[in-house]
Amino acid sequence: MIDVILDTVFDFIKLLPFLFITYLVMEWIEHNTHEGSQNLIKKAGPFGPILGSILGVFPQCGFSAAGSTFYAGRIISMGTLIAIYMSTSDEMLPVMIAEAAPIGLIIKILAVKIVCAMMGGFIIDLFIFPTRKIEVEVDVDELCTDEQCGCKSGGHNVLIPAIRHTLKTGIFIFIVSFVLNVTLEFAGEGALPSVFTDIPFVENMIAAVVGLIPNCAASVALTTLFIEGAISFSALISGLLAGAGVGLLVLFRVNNHQKENLRILGLLYGFSVVFGFVVSIIGL
Repeated sequence: MIDVILDTVFDFIKLLPFLFITYLVMEWIEHNTHEGSQNLIKKAGPFGPILGSILGVFPQCGFSAAGSTFYAGRIISMGTLIAIYMSTSDEMLPVMIAEAAPIGLIIKILAVKIVCAMMGGFIIDLFIFPTRKIEVEVDVDELCTDEQCGCKSGGHNVLIPAIRHTLKTGIFIFIVSFVLNVTLEFAGEGALPSVFTDIPFVENMIAAVVGLIPNCAASVALTTLFIEGAISFSALISGLLAGAGVGLLVLFRVNNHQKENLRILGLLYGFSVVFGFVVSIIGL
C-alpha cells in the first residue's frame, strides 16, 4: 500500500506543472483574448491535428491533460483533441528504452501513432464534425463558470484562478488514480494476458479497452506484453492509440457536456481499434 501511495503521489507531482501551465494560459486567454486572436485560433483549427499528433507523442500524458482543458475552453477542435489523445505515448517510450528495444522499432511505433493520430483528427474535423474546424469559439468564460473558481473576482490576476483550477482538477485526478492503483495492485497486472486472444480483431478490441484505462499502468502492461510476445504489434498500436492517460479524466472533469465527452470516448475507441486492425492488414 505504501508503494501505491508513493506511485500515486509521484504521478500527481509530475502532472501538476502541466495542469498549472495549461490553466495559466487559459486564464491569460480569458483576460486578453479579442476578435483578432479568436480569428487566429480559428484559422489554426484545420492544422490542429498536425500539431496535436506531434506534441502528444512525447512521453507522459501531460499534453493530453492540457488538450482536454483547451477543448473544454473551445480553443482547439475535437479532431485536434482526438489527435493528441491517439498520439499520447504515456509510459511506452520509457519502458521500451528500459528493455533495450531496437531504436528502429521505437521509431516505427511513434511514426505509426503520429500518422494514425493525424489521420483520425483530420477525418473528424473534415467529415464527422466538419463545422468544428471553422466554428471553434473561444469560451474560457464558460469553463470558469462551470468550475466556479472565482476567476472574475480576481480582476486581471491570472495566477490565483490558475492555482484554484489546478488544485480542483489535480485533487480529482489524484483520488481516481489512487483508486485505480489500488485496484490494479490487488488484481495484478499479470492477470491481463489471460484476456487476450489469438483472433486479430478481437485482440485489437480488447487491447483498446485496456488502453482506455486512465492510468500509466495500462501502457506499461501493453508494452511489456508486446515485448514478451503475448500480444501482436497491431494490438499494441490499438492499445496505445486508445491510451490518453489522464486526459480523459480531465475531460470528464472540466467539460460540462457529458454526452459530448462520451462521443469523444467512443470515437477514440473506434479509431484505435480500426487503425490497429488496418496495421495488421497491411502487415506492419
